[in-house]
Amino acid sequence: MPPKELQFEHLRDFSTAQLKQGCAKNIEFHKRSQVFMAAGFNSRICFYQVDGKENPLLHSVRFERCSVKQAHFTVDGQKVLVVPTRHHCLYYYDMPEDKILTAFWPRGFDLPLGEFAVAPDGSLFVFHCSHGRLVLLSSKSCDLIGVLKVDGEIVGSAFSSNSELLYGYSSSGKVYVWNVAAQRCVKIFADHACVTGNSLALSPDDNYIANGCSSGVVNLYKVDSVLSNNSDGLPLKTVMNLTTAVQRMVFNGSSDILAMLSSEKENALKLLHLRSRNVFANFPLEQHHLGYVQDIDFSPNSGYMCVGNSSGNLKLYRLLYYGGY
Repeated sequence: MPPKELQFEHLRDFSTAQLKQGCAKNIEFHKRSQVFMAAGFNSRICFYQVDGKENPLLHSVRFERCSVKQAHFTVDGQKVLVVPTRHHCLYYYDMPEDKILTAFWPRGFDLPLGEFAVAPDGSLFVFHCSHGRLVLLSSKSCDLIGVLKVDGEIVGSAFSSNSELLYGYSSSGKVYVWNVAAQRCVKIFADHACVTGNSLALSPDDNYIANGCSSGVVNLYKVDSVLSNNSDGLPLKTVMNLTTAVQRMVFNGSSDILAMLSSEKENALKLLHLRSRNVFANFPLEQHHLGYVQDIDFSPNSGYMCVGNSSGNLKLYRLLYYGGY
């Protein structure tokens, strides 16, 4: 991939009539089918076909009397797990059956703050809860598996590709690493020069971890280095192209690109070429009019990239370096 300029084409955007009452807060490409999901604060989840031409709406689902905080496809691709803004429960949307199922949240715990992560092997979910707690639930039964704790509030989490390690990032600027099976913390390291942590991302190849701060700074580390007892604690790269809090970061599937965004300023999205560690200079440009970006995702093979904003717009791009969906 050329390191200085992103080769891309702006395609026909997904129709946003269903999301106009709320922002495109949560978006995701399906891992096995050419399907795209978008959820907003208007109680709906919309599913689109990704054909690169018309990109039509396939179906939408409405959740009664509550908005959608967060939603992710399950690993098998058959369901969507939904965290609602109200109700002491979780929802599954069964796509083949077109049914909404209810799973009750464990007693004694506040409702999750919204963010959650899915273990790559499909066995667990981890939810961000108040007082720095990460609640682990079985993906099959939603039974409580365990509770982990960080100093401060939990602001980011990610599983390793083999689901054996869980990384958690706290508002105090510390990264915790747990052995999932033993539920034991095996490493804690302080994010360099970070006052308040805000978001975390782990590359699919387990080589890189990125920490986003409230100041807009993103620190990129080599995972082998931070897990080593001989680490100097310094980042591989410090990215200072954003000036407001980094709400979200996403690596593409081949670990070539890191997307970093802040929803507090218009057009506040940057893409980092990992091999050269250069930020692409030609995306976004001022004329791209991304608005207040809320989320970004890449299709499994990185052929497509979508940007969702606070107006409910879903901007679709074809990344020309990559061959397919």
